[in-house]
Amino acid sequence: MTRDTTFIDEQVLNEWVVTQRWFASKTREVSSVEIVDSVWLSDELVLCLIEARFPVGTHETYQVPLAVRKGGEGAPIFEAEGSAVYVALADPETGRELLKAMQPASTVWGHQLRLWSTHNGEGNYFNRLLQSARAGEIAASVHRVTIVDAVEQGLVEKVLKLKRPDAKARQEWLDKVRATVPDEDAWNDRRAPCLLY
Repeated sequence: MTRDTTFIDEQVLNEWVVTQRWFASKTREVSSVEIVDSVWLSDELVLCLIEARFPVGTHETYQVPLAVRKGGEGAPIFEAEGSAVYVALADPETGRELLKAMQPASTVWGHQLRLWSTHNGEGNYFNRLLQSARAGEIAASVHRVTIVDAVEQGLVEKVLKLKRPDAKARQEWLDKVRATVPDEDAWNDRRAPCLLY
C-alpha cells in the first residue's frame, strides 16, 4: 500500500470532522478541512495533522490518528482506490499500533503515558485496555472524571489561567462546552476515563 493520504476526499473529511465530539467549533461555519501533514507510524497507521479553516481567516489544528487499509471490518470514514479509512483508536489493530508508538517515547524518559478517551464500542482497543487494567492484567490504573468533576477540581482556572476559583467563569465555560454537544444523552456521557501506565 502506498503511504499517501491524497486519495482522501476533503469534502468527506470535512463532513466527518465537524461531527466528532472532539471538534471544538461545532457552532461555527467551516470553510475547509484538509490534511496539512501526515506521518506514517506503520503500514496501516497514519497520524494526520488536520486543519479546519473558517471564513474569518482563523483555523484550528487537530492531530488525528487514522487507519488506512484494503477493506476491513466496521464502517469506514471513506473508501477510494481500494483503500478504506477508519478511526485508528476505534480499530483494534491500529489502536494497538498507536499505543506501541507512544509508549516508548513516554516511559523511556520517565514520564507516565496517559490515554484520555471515551471508550465507545466493545471492539475499541482503548476499551479493551480499560478492561485489562480493571482486571489487573496490565500494570495500569484507571481514573474516571466527568467534565463537571474536572471543572470543580480547577480545570477552567487552568485552561483560562485564572489565579483563583471563579464560579462565573466555570459556568460560562461549561455553557460554552455544552453548546457544542448535540443532545442531552451525549452531554451525560461527557466523561474522560484516563489510563495511567
